[in-house]
Amino acid sequence: MKTIILYGCKRSGNHGLINLFIKSDKNYVHINDTILSYDQYNKAKLIDISKRDIDRRYTGLKGANLVILSMENQLPDYAEMKKFENMSDIFRLILLRNPYNTFASIWKFFDKSTYSLNGAIYWWFQYSKIFLNESEDDASLIKVIYDKFYSDSEYRIDIFNQCGIDFGEVEGYIDGFTKYGVSSFEDKKLQRSRNYTLESNPYNDDREFMKMVSHQVIFDNWKKIREKYDIF
Repeated sequence: MKTIILYGCKRSGNHGLINLFIKSDKNYVHINDTILSYDQYNKAKLIDISKRDIDRRYTGLKGANLVILSMENQLPDYAEMKKFENMSDIFRLILLRNPYNTFASIWKFFDKSTYSLNGAIYWWFQYSKIFLNESEDDASLIKVIYDKFYSDSEYRIDIFNQCGIDFGEVEGYIDGFTKYGVSSFEDKKLQRSRNYTLESNPYNDDREFMKMVSHQVIFDNWKKIREKYDIF
C-alpha cells in the first residue's frame, strides 16, 4: 500500500495535486482535511473500503493500493510522521502556492471573509518558513511549489518520481497547452499564476484586501523561495 501524507494551505492547489495522484491508481482512498494519526491509520487498514473520498474522519483502507492523507492549515506533525518510518511506501509532502493567488482565492471562496484571509496569511507565512529553512525534520519532506509544478515539466516528473509514481500514468491529465494549473476564477486571464505578483491578482483595486495582504515579510519570503527553487 502506497501512502502519501500531504500538508498544504487551503486554496493552494491541494486537490489539483491529489487528483493527479489518484489518476495513477483507481484503487485509492483519500481522507481529506484530517488529522494525521498513526493509530487511526492502522485501525483503518483492518477495515474494508467503504468510501473512496471522505472528509476529516478515517474510513476503511483494507485492500487499497493508494492512500492519501491530506492535512490543511496545519504544521507538519513530525512526531506522528516518525511512527510511519518503518513502513514501506510512505511519502511525505508539503505544498505551497504563490501568496497572491492563494490569498485572492481565499478572498473569493470565503466571500471576502477577513477571518479566513487572516488565517491564510498566517499559514502561508508558516509554510514559507519550512520551504526556506533546512532543519532535519523539514528536509525529510518532499517540497512541492504549485507554480513550478504546473510550469516546469522536469520538476513535475521529479515530484512524481519521488513519490514512486510513473509520470506516464498521469501525463495525459495535465493541461499540455497552458501548463499552468487553473484557479477558481472564471476569467481565464485570472487562472494563470505565472506573474507571481500582487498586482496580478484580481483584487488589486480592493483596498481592504490590499491592506491585509501587503506584508513586506510575505514579499520577501516569496522572493527568496523563487530564488531558491529557480521560479522565474
